[in-house]
Amino acid sequence: MVTLTSNAPKGELAVPQQAVQRDVQGAFVLVVGDGNVAEQRRVTVTRSAEGYSVIGEGLAEGERVITEGLNKVRPGAVVDAAPPKEG
Repeated sequence: MVTLTSNAPKGELAVPQQAVQRDVQGAFVLVVGDGNVAEQRRVTVTRSAEGYSVIGEGLAEGERVITEGLNKVRPGAVVDAAPPKEG
């Protein structure tokens, strides 16, 4: 189990670093949208620590970010989204 601790203000969003991808336009993540369809979302990473990237802009609390199988997922594809693993 990983416990993320910091002196950061409450309300920051963090995702596992492997979820953040980059291309010539910058950083993005894939989220699970309506109908379990993968969507590309541009994000601003403010910092990284202990295996997590803190997201400054581009995500809202409660959105489902794809963290595994990224090499098989493309925007617009229907995904079989599993809930996050505990512990």
